[in-house]
Amino acid sequence: SDRYITTRFLPDKAIDLVDEACANTRVQLDSQPEAIDVLERQRLQLEIERKALEKEKDPASQQRKHDVEKQLADIAEQLKPLMAQYGAEKERIEEMKRLAQKKDKLQSKIEAAQRRGDVD
Repeated sequence: SDRYITTRFLPDKAIDLVDEACANTRVQLDSQPEAIDVLERQRLQLEIERKALEKEKDPASQQRKHDVEKQLADIAEQLKPLMAQYGAEKERIEEMKRLAQKKDKLQSKIEAAQRRGDVD
């Protein structure tokens, strides 16, 4: 912590470190995995190239267009399982969040019932 936060002292430094770690984790949960991001960027670049090649009529451009379309198909095949896995993981995370909220609500109801003496 001395290396990264030089202007603060304990306990503020500890709070800042925990806050940074939580923020980093939150960003990672909200963003796509790097492998998907790289493939999506490649796909976008190839889509742009394909659109530009559609205007060209010479044989070399047509061959390059064919190669680009093949690369696009390969990327789509690579993306399918990655997106399926990412979607499943995202759904599990959302389910965990929903269950945690439900648990908190039930805990609040239990505490309120205990305060009222309405425990059975």
